[in-house]
Amino acid sequence: MKKLVLYGIIILVANNLCAQSLVDKLYDTQVIDSLEQELSGMEGSERLGMLNVLAEAYWFHNPDMTLRYAGEALTLSQDLNDEKAEGYALINICQGYLLKDIYDKALEYGLKSLEIRERLESKEDIAYTLRTLGWLYYDIEDSELALAYHEKVLNINLEMNDPERIAYSYNSLGLVYAQKNDHERAINYFLQSLQMKEQLKKSDRISESLKNIGISYSALEQYGIAMDYLLKASKIFNETHDYYRLAQVYNELALVYLNLNQLEVAGKTLKEGGPIIDRLSDNQELKMKYHLVSSRYHDKMGDHARALEDYRAYMEIYNKTLSREQNHKLAQMRVTYEAEKREGQIKILAKEKELAELKRQGLVIGIFLLFVIATLAVTRMRSSFKKRKAIYEANQSLAAERLKNEKLIQQNLKNELQFKSQELINFGLHISQKNELYISFIKQMQELEFLNKYDAREQIRNLIQFFSRKLKFNETLDNYETDAEYLNEDFFFRLQTKFPNLTDHDKRLVAQLRRKLSSKEISSLNNISVKSVEISRYRLRKKLSLEKGQSLVDFIQTI
Repeated sequence: MKKLVLYGIIILVANNLCAQSLVDKLYDTQVIDSLEQELSGMEGSERLGMLNVLAEAYWFHNPDMTLRYAGEALTLSQDLNDEKAEGYALINICQGYLLKDIYDKALEYGLKSLEIRERLESKEDIAYTLRTLGWLYYDIEDSELALAYHEKVLNINLEMNDPERIAYSYNSLGLVYAQKNDHERAINYFLQSLQMKEQLKKSDRISESLKNIGISYSALEQYGIAMDYLLKASKIFNETHDYYRLAQVYNELALVYLNLNQLEVAGKTLKEGGPIIDRLSDNQELKMKYHLVSSRYHDKMGDHARALEDYRAYMEIYNKTLSREQNHKLAQMRVTYEAEKREGQIKILAKEKELAELKRQGLVIGIFLLFVIATLAVTRMRSSFKKRKAIYEANQSLAAERLKNEKLIQQNLKNELQFKSQELINFGLHISQKNELYISFIKQMQELEFLNKYDAREQIRNLIQFFSRKLKFNETLDNYETDAEYLNEDFFFRLQTKFPNLTDHDKRLVAQLRRKLSSKEISSLNNISVKSVEISRYRLRKKLSLEKGQSLVDFIQTI
């Protein structure tokens, strides 16, 4: 019976059905082993379908195996001229690289998959690919692009009138708005998602929405409402044995209890959540949040030594994550470059197509002219030897002139290519002296083969100027924030003790004001408007309970 089920899946995939929806539950290792045994005896379209199924089944088990099977599926789909399976293989490769945090490669294959699926006009597959690209941009914290992709997915799902996919899109948009710190709008989307999931009776999806709503209400300091949603979510996570999300909920609940001064319940919640976090393999973010909440708890309980110990554990993990954030920024630059490069390639292909058409027309005209000349030559051959000689010499002269022109064109192209190559080398050396981190990226640009010889130099100069400015800004910001955390550790501990409700954004603003930076300097440093800085300062004054007329900067100096 099990074998029949496996063959049924393969037949559905081979018949070009939407494969993504078929393997959502094929993550049991025993099922994967059975699929791999069946693969050994398969060939052609049957093998192609199984390769794609296995590639997706390995997503959360082993991304390297995803890349291996998807790579073989891509080659076989091209050999069989099966575009549907090719688009599926490409999105599997995209997912494999995305799970390995190799964002530029993930974007490259995701866009290739999208191009094929848009050509095939399969709405389900297009929505799935757009959703994957949306999560890619969410992962590198480019909220605006993530929002644009997820809104496209929602529109497609609304057109298809698919309640389950619409509910998923609402939840995705809520997460993006939460990343943008627009929690009121995030809650609105989470509630819409929850309502649809309750109608569909999807308990695992319901618990995820409950958790997200609770976290957003906590961020808005509406702790009573947050506690109700988080408790409902924890009950379902316990029943479904979803320990990772359960640990998330315990951290958030402990924080809510602290803010409500329910210290006994907060301590009990931390005691229950700690062992769960320790058993998880991917637990660094959970442990960081756990130690921060635990530090506040022990500080309120009067155990300042334990509070300091937890805070140092939090800072140790936080400092380790700084390098990951820098990698995200570098990945974001690479992803932006790949997107812009693809747009440039599309324009180049269009121009090449136009040029090829002109060449074809020229060839037709040339053949016609040669035919006319040959006809005239044959008809006039009898007139006289002198005329034939004149025609012959004219043709020879024309051929020689054409050859001369072709040589001149080739020489000009060669000179232009050498000049552009030298320009690339000069750009590479200049950027190498400024930052060793950027040198590998410039070398990759030098190795690119430009199809359009007319505007390549201008494109390269614009790209280099753009990334140089962005890298300089990112380095300045990263160095500033890293120095602030290391050099002011005791200050931040005192600040955390006196004002536990401050967010990371608030603490960053405090550190900058402590250095007596003006609003204009802070806006430039954080790449935001001066108005946004003034609003943040006003909110910080309220959280610090300052009297009207009391200097915010002077107060910070006394902490």
